[in-house]
Parts: sequence; structure tokens; C-alpha cells
Amino acid sequence: MDTEINQNSIIAHIAGLTDHTRVEFYNILKKSQLVDFVEIIDLDIITAKIIEDNNMETLFAKFEYYSERSKNQDLTQLENKSASAKAKQLEKKMFQYWKVRMEYYINKLSSISNKKIILIGYLSFFKNHRIYLNLNIVTKFFLKVDYIEHAKSIIKHNLENSKNDIINGNFDLNYLNADFLIKKRIQLQTIYSKISYIIMSLTSIINTLELYYQTSIPDVLYYASFIKYDKKIPNMANIIHTYSQEWVAISSILTTSNSKINDNQSISNIEKGINKNNKPYIKLTKEQSKIMNKSGYIYEITTTENFLPFPTKNNVYKYFTVKPIKINRILEINNILIQLKNLGINIEIV
Repeated sequence: MDTEINQNSIIAHIAGLTDHTRVEFYNILKKSQLVDFVEIIDLDIITAKIIEDNNMETLFAKFEYYSERSKNQDLTQLENKSASAKAKQLEKKMFQYWKVRMEYYINKLSSISNKKIILIGYLSFFKNHRIYLNLNIVTKFFLKVDYIEHAKSIIKHNLENSKNDIINGNFDLNYLNADFLIKKRIQLQTIYSKISYIIMSLTSIINTLELYYQTSIPDVLYYASFIKYDKKIPNMANIIHTYSQEWVAISSILTTSNSKINDNQSISNIEKGINKNNKPYIKLTKEQSKIMNKSGYIYEITTTENFLPFPTKNNVYKYFTVKPIKINRILEINNILIQLKNLGINIEIV
């Protein structure tokens, strides 16, 4: 949903943090180059404040009342239907109230800060995460976790902090069920990935943000594939990788096109670099050489504003996006290996 949030000072949003990973996030941030010029706004703290608001409490009480009536088997079908419709109206009012208050608090906090803002927490409605505020920024992330360990940490936290509620029967026992928590996490991740959030670990998120504010995205990027696309390269996974140099894109073709090849890292991973004589090279196995000894396509991309630099050990040469890519120009390559040789790349079969 469109939002009235002033996004000029917002440099990133990170969703999917837990209590434990929040602490880890702050620890990593303290050691990063971002620490001196960013300020954190925790959206979950704002949401908690809104939930405790008298107006929201009144709406929520009415919503609960009509929700229960809609399930009451002692009432007529017409009364159940009427109560269900009323509950939906109240849920919509709750969302609208949450939206207005959320926008107000974010704008207020960001306006009094002289630093750039990183939002953490959820920008989706606490009663229904499928209803959300969508920021028009590229740097949107959802924390990648080990689902099983994530579920265990929540269960541990709930057992330690909600003991009395559990004993008194005032606690939803689903939140002690690992399968339920894993399913819920996957659903949340799916919702956010569909609105162009990047699924990454904390360290990778911080590294990417550091690079993004130190690096100018090239005006031209390249993508190679055995598959022909016409106007756009679709995003069939979470991330599409592109490259600042044509030869690097072509030599990475095994990682872009065939899912069976992608699943086999011993085939898709190709050693490439610059040798002592300052000449580019790649090393191929016989199997890799056989696969690449065929035709393919190189795509030139000039609409690059949706790309982020990918953290690498040395120079930044790799860029990625989670959005479909608009194609500027397509070049059909009759033979991948011959094209690499024509570009002056030394090919060694090992």
C-alpha cells in the first residue's frame, strides 16, 4: 500500500529481526562504517506503542467481540455473517489507524534527526502481515535465518518470559510449536520477498549497505544466459546477479541459466581472475568446457538504479537485484568459449 512516510532520509529497512538478532545487529553495526552517520528507528517499538493506545485498544476489543460472535454456534447464520462483516470493518479501521500513527511516528522521529535512518522491524500490519506499507527504496532486507534454530530461540524465549501466562492458560500454545513457528516464518519471508525484499544474513546486509554508500552503480551491467529473453529478465529466484564486465558475465553463465547446473556447485563454480601479467583468465573442467561449448546470449543493461553491489573479497564487480531486469540490448553468441577467446580471455582446461 502507498504510504505518506517521508523516505528522503531513509537509507534502508531491515525486517525479520528477533530479540536475539536485534542485539547481534547493534553489535555488528557498532563495528561498521555506518555507525557514525545512521540512526535506528525500531518499528516494532512503535507498533507496540500504537497497540497500547486507548483508541486501538477500543477498536481491538470491539474486533475481538465481533470475531467471537461470528463463530458462535448459538447464533443464527445471519447473525454470524453480520458479526463477521463487522469484524472485517473493524480490522480495516485498526489497520488505517495503525498506518496513520506509524507514518506519524516515523516522520516525527526522522525529522528531528540529522542522520540517515535505518528502519528495523515490521512495516506490515500486526494483525495481518499481508497488509503492509511498501517503501520505494532498493535497500530493503528480510533477515535470513536457520528456520529450526529460529523456532527454538522463540520457544526458549516464550518459556522463560511467559511462564505464568502458559500456566494460567492465557498463552497461545502454537508459539511453543516448532512446526507452527517455522511455517509462520516462511510465510512472512514469502510476503516480504514478493515486495522486493532481499533475503540476507545480518553480516551480508551490513556489508552491502556499506558498499552501497561507497560505490557508484555502473551505467552498464551485463548478464549472460543460455536462455533467450525478449524485453525483461524475470526474477525466478531471490536474487539476479549481473556484472560490470562482459567477459565476467559470460564466464558466469553456468550460474544463471540452468537450475540443475546451479544445484551442482562443482559444475557452476568457475575460477576466474587476473594473472600476474594482468591478463584475465578462467579455469574450466572438461565437463564445464563441454557445457559452455555452445551458443548463448549476453544482455546489456542500462537501467541500473535497482541494483546493489554484491560484497566480494577484492574489487566490486558483481551487482544484484531482486526485481525483473529491463533489457537494453541482446547479443547472440554462437559459441561461449570462442567469444571468451575473442575477448582476450585465457582459457585453461584442468
